Formats: sequence, structure tokens, C-alpha cells
Amino acid sequence: MVKVDRLGRFGSEVSRGVQLNVLAREHAGQTISYVQFWRQFRKTYPELPTVTMRLTHVPGEKCFFDYSEGIDIICRETGEVKSTSFMCGVMAMSSYAYGEFTFTQKREDLTRSMESAFRYFGGVTPYVTVDNQKAAVDRAHWYDPDVNPTFVDFANHWGFAVVPARPFRPRDKGANESAIGVVQRQFFQEVRERKFYSLSELNIAFREYLERLNGTLMKDWGVSRRERFDGERSLLKPCPSENWEQSEWRKAKSPSGLPYTGFKKRATQYHFNLWAAKFACASRQGSLRFSMKTSIHLPHIVVS
Repeated sequence: MVKVDRLGRFGSEVSRGVQLNVLAREHAGQTISYVQFWRQFRKTYPELPTVTMRLTHVPGEKCFFDYSEGIDIICRETGEVKSTSFMCGVMAMSSYAYGEFTFTQKREDLTRSMESAFRYFGGVTPYVTVDNQKAAVDRAHWYDPDVNPTFVDFANHWGFAVVPARPFRPRDKGANESAIGVVQRQFFQEVRERKFYSLSELNIAFREYLERLNGTLMKDWGVSRRERFDGERSLLKPCPSENWEQSEWRKAKSPSGLPYTGFKKRATQYHFNLWAAKFACASRQGSLRFSMKTSIHLPHIVVS
């Protein structure tokens, strides 16, 4: 049998990340079986129970968005395999789900996917929880995260407040994690032998599955996701008539010696253009918003 004092040393090894089966192979050998070794170890170091808190969500108040790995697409002409990402949006209270596959997780794909989700839901929630990807959050923090200014602009257009999830805390958006797990266990396995040659073909196949998912009876509640969502649909804010115009924000300062060629340093790094600023803007720190209509934002001043 393995001595207790040696088990004490094994405890420190396990706390450092060493797998228990590795320690059993190194120290127990053929003396005892791995099951006996495991029982002795757990008798000395019993597993602590995991304490969790069940979150109660107000109907129509919040939805979650997150990404996971997607399904590969094959180019019909060249045979090249392209990887995709799966974006999933879930209503917090009803678990009513939306999802689509994209080639990247960049801001353009994220915002377009979120717009499609809001239109699918038929409205916008006051709060939206996103993961800490760079497309939405510049700096992750437990209490004071920095949301990307461009994503804030997108949120203002759609009328919701951004609530980033805490770093390394997937339970903050548990409904989303659960929905992604369901999709991976069901849809991913249903099409495991099927080959897709375009993103639209993949999304059409997923949309058919999505309708089945939202209409399937939930064992815990006795009703479907769609039936639960019908109770909160009327609480959503209406969607804007137009989608958000893609834009970029850049910090810049107008040099005092060049009052009519302000924002030269940062602007040229972005689009190789020289943007003119009024004389009153010289030597002032501001933000430059690049879109179809470029504008300069200074404190209490907007220069178009």
C-alpha cells in the first residue's frame, strides 16, 4: 500500500497540475491498481464540493453572445479547407437561441451576426453580455473593463448597454455556454459526414436545425424555448430601421503648428489620408471616427 506521508507529497504535486494517473504509474507501479491508489488519495484528500449560485433573469432584460469553433468548409474549385467560427446568441431567461457561422470573429462579423440575432428575436434587450474578445473589449477586468469605443458606438445605435463577462468565468453567461454545448452535441454530430462548400449552405442547414431546437420540449421546464420566449417577446425594445454603419475610432491630436492639417500622425497611419481640422481644434485631443462620413469628436465639439 502507498504510505500516507507519500500521499501528502502527492497532494502538492496534484495542486501543481500533475495528473493523478501519472503519479500512480510513477510511484505505485504494479504494487496496487490505479483504483486502489485513487481511493487512498481521495480518502486523504477528499474533493471539495463545488458551490454555485443559480442566476435568476428578468424576462426581456438580457441576452448573451459568444463564439466557439465551427465546421470546416471546402472550396469546390481548389479543395482548400477553410475553418469557421460559430456565433451563438441566447436570451437569458428563455434560452431562446440564434446562431450562425462566420469565417472570422472580427468586429465586422460580430456586429453583423448580432444584428441578425436581434432581428431574429424581433427586438433588443437593454443589456447584452459578451465575451472578452478584442472585437468588443479592449481590456478585460473583473470590475472595470474597457469596452472598445467602436463597439460602444454599435451598442448606442441599437440601444443596449454592454456588460462584459468576467474573465475566466463562463458561468456569467451559462445559458449561452449550455446552448453552444447542445449545438455541438447535436447539430455538429448530425452533419459530421456531410461536406459543405459555402458558408451560406452551412448556415441554411443550421437554420433548419435551429427551428427544431427552439421548438423542442425542454425537460427542465416542460415547454419549448419558443414558448418561453413568447412571454418576453413583447418586452423587447424595437429594432432600429437601419443597421449600424461600420466605423472605426482613433485617438488623435491636432498639432498647433498645423491648424488646417490636424490629426496628421494618427490619421495617416490608418487610411493614409490627411484630415483637415478647424483652427479652434489646434492642440486639442480628440477622437477620429472613420465611416462613410468621417467626423472629428472633441470634448463638447463635433467637427465633420
